[in-house]
Amino acid sequence: MRVSHIFVTHHYTEEKKLQLAAIKFSGYVLIWWSQILCMPNRPTSWRGMTELMRRRFVPEHYKRDMHNKLQQLTQGTKSVDEYYKEMELLMIRTKTREDPEATMSRFFNGLNLEVQDRVEMVTYYDLQDLVHQAERADQQIKRR
Repeated sequence: MRVSHIFVTHHYTEEKKLQLAAIKFSGYVLIWWSQILCMPNRPTSWRGMTELMRRRFVPEHYKRDMHNKLQQLTQGTKSVDEYYKEMELLMIRTKTREDPEATMSRFFNGLNLEVQDRVEMVTYYDLQDLVHQAERADQQIKRR
């Protein structure tokens, strides 16, 4: 993501994008990429490079695993903030788009029961408000 952002900002050519990205390679990936460059049908664009790397390094079950992790996610020993950030990242990675009420419900139901009990007693209007209320409740519980 960082590399893509840099490329958009600087308007590099496709060939320059490939060269700049490959500079960061080391170890196995560097050796693998060197072999790819020897092939006649090697990628000639940044998009081609990323697609080839995804096929090689991201397992087919990755997206399904991320969906499963999102469905089973709970606060557990994490702080409310850590739990919320993990949920948010998983939703971004899985491209989950849902009604804000469904997201609030997902978040609320993953909270520890003591936090749920306290948050249930206050009014919240949106997800950010719910997160803030849950953080306050979590802090109160930890103080005791």
